[in-house]
Amino acid sequence: GEAINMLWDGQNIDFERSIINIKNRRGTKNIPPFNIKDYEDRTVPMPKWVAHLLVELQIESKEHCSFVFLAKDRYLKVIEKWNYFWQQGKSNQWRNRFLTNNVLREFKKHCRAAGINTTEKLTVHCLRKSYACNPADFAKVPIHTLLN
Repeated sequence: GEAINMLWDGQNIDFERSIINIKNRRGTKNIPPFNIKDYEDRTVPMPKWVAHLLVELQIESKEHCSFVFLAKDRYLKVIEKWNYFWQQGKSNQWRNRFLTNNVLREFKKHCRAAGINTTEKLTVHCLRKSYACNPADFAKVPIHTLLN
């Protein structure tokens, strides 16, 4: 959810300092709010290879979407739903899950297309966990070296 809620606004991704800022965001007329689970803003170091991939993504992405990882069709659905909440005066009823709807379904669809067995308990969170744990456990690579 934190990654999907990132915006190309210069605040979430700081290329100059090589950091990603995870922040609570108030809703505006055009963008729904985002609330971090523990409500505390945090900063995450951004490895050079991640910065490189994000620069490439930014170059390829169209100006149709303020969100880093939302496809145009999903973005349009989210904005339509957000506009309904905003116009009805129900912006305080918006939930983060409205933005991330169907992410797991799409993730598993792409895994199946790649020949990856999805009958096991496989989630997007598994990627996050395995990124840090697998090199540390199997190759005895200290986690801090993964950030370079």
